[in-house]
Order: sequence, then structure tokens, then C-alpha cells
Amino acid sequence: MSANDREWLAWVAVQKKALKLRRGGSLREAIDEISAFLATEPSSDILCDALALRAMFAEDQGAFALSKSGWLQARAIAPPASYTKYTIELGLAGLHEKAGGIDEAISWYIEALKTVINDPLTSGGSAVACLLALREFSVLPPEHRELCLKVVQQAWALFELPGEPDLTNLRGAAQTLIEASTRPLPRTQR
Repeated sequence: MSANDREWLAWVAVQKKALKLRRGGSLREAIDEISAFLATEPSSDILCDALALRAMFAEDQGAFALSKSGWLQARAIAPPASYTKYTIELGLAGLHEKAGGIDEAISWYIEALKTVINDPLTSGGSAVACLLALREFSVLPPEHRELCLKVVQQAWALFELPGEPDLTNLRGAAQTLIEASTRPLPRTQR
């Protein structure tokens, strides 16, 4: 077994233990378990996942600073134009939204949409839906409106949905994309 395989197996074991602790109500211990694993200096792909998981748990615990720091560190090493980077940006947006920082949340949803534009395999429906829940489409700056429209059209094609998205009802189109994201991509069905 390679060193990389051993590292991944160790990370899987840490995740299982941390999730079990979390389910048992020991959120602080779960965070400590992940922190101890981070101290082993895992490779960057595992490091990114571990930082993001700890950030999510820290948010659940109400530790805003630790959560934000973890999300930002994870984003800095996430592969560009990737689903990983997109979900980290959604995490940052959600954290700020939960803390009442609506403008900051909006800017992170916009960053998530920019990531989606460069990753044709990520739909972005959640980012569009969350953004429009915070700010009406009509009051977004023109470049952000255009970004929303492009993401919806790109994802519509990704899922090979029939017809064209209703761009006069982006909330509905985003919901359709979210629902489509729970099904296998058409090219992967047998």
C-alpha cells in the first residue's frame, strides 16, 4: 500500500470518528480530532477537505473566526474551477449569511458563480437560488445578472434538460437545477 493510500485511509478514519462524535453531541471533540489530523500535515487535497470539514463543524459550534479561517485556508488550496472550490465558497457565503453579513454573503455567492462559469461540470443552482433569496435579480449589478443567466444556461445544458430555461423566472430555473443535480448526469446513465 502506498503512502498516499495510507494517508487517505487515515483521513477516512478521522472523518468517521469526527462524524460519530458530532452525532453524539461532542462537537468540540470532533473539531479536536480533525485539528489533530491537520497537525500531521496531510497532502494538499486531503488538507483542503480537512480544513473545510473543520470549518463546517466550527460554524455549527458558533466559532465564527475558526470557521472563516478554515474556509479561507481551504479555498486558497482548492483546485481552481472545481466543485470543491464552489462548495467552499458556498460555505463562506452561508457562514456570513448566518452571521448577518448579507453583503459579504452575496459577494461569496458571486464568487461561487464565477467558479461555476469556469467549471462546466458544476451546476451552480444552489448559488443562484441563495443569491436570489438575498437580493432581487433586478437590483443586482448588470455583470452579476449576466453571470446568473450564464450559470443557469450552462447548467441547463449540463443536465441536458428539455427546452430552454425560463430566464424570466430564475428562482424557478434554479430550483429545477437543484432538483436535476440529485439525478445522475445523462451521459452517465446506462
